[in-house]
Amino acid sequence: ATALLYFATTMSYSTYFKHYVILDVMFLAACYIWRAVAGAVAIDVRISEWLIVCTAFGALFLGFNKRRGEILLLDGRHAGTRKALAQYSPAMLQEFQAITTSGTIISYALYTVLGSPTKWLLVTLPYVLYGVFRYIYLMDQKGAGAAPDETLLRDRPIQITLALFVVTAIAVLVRGA
Repeated sequence: ATALLYFATTMSYSTYFKHYVILDVMFLAACYIWRAVAGAVAIDVRISEWLIVCTAFGALFLGFNKRRGEILLLDGRHAGTRKALAQYSPAMLQEFQAITTSGTIISYALYTVLGSPTKWLLVTLPYVLYGVFRYIYLMDQKGAGAAPDETLLRDRPIQITLALFVVTAIAVLVRGA
């Protein structure tokens, strides 16, 4: 069922929703949610509602920031771009960034307290905060937002933060088990 929902979401995006402002990013975010659900199904664990909310906000954060990075790279020239991209403005995307940043951080904090196996996972919150803030910094000051995957994989401070996050999360989960 999850694979069918993922396929339907992907096909809906590709054939229709990629042309509509806001819905383009929301459908891409839905694909990330289906992937998280599929992962839980694959390893046969209950997926927390908070993990779904956190995944949604994180995907929206990256998606709207990607659009903002693309617009900033185009420097106001929308000719020949996707129809939906031409309907975004940097100011609107900055508002979306503020909303999704808050949602991402709050939903992650709530996931660690209400949806994770141990409340001690909350000690990973500073890594999430730094990673989100660092990504915004790189986008705003370095113009590195148009390709989030490249930005996240090439920036040394984010790599170190990710490694520390993984080590801390594993230590907390093993100790809490």
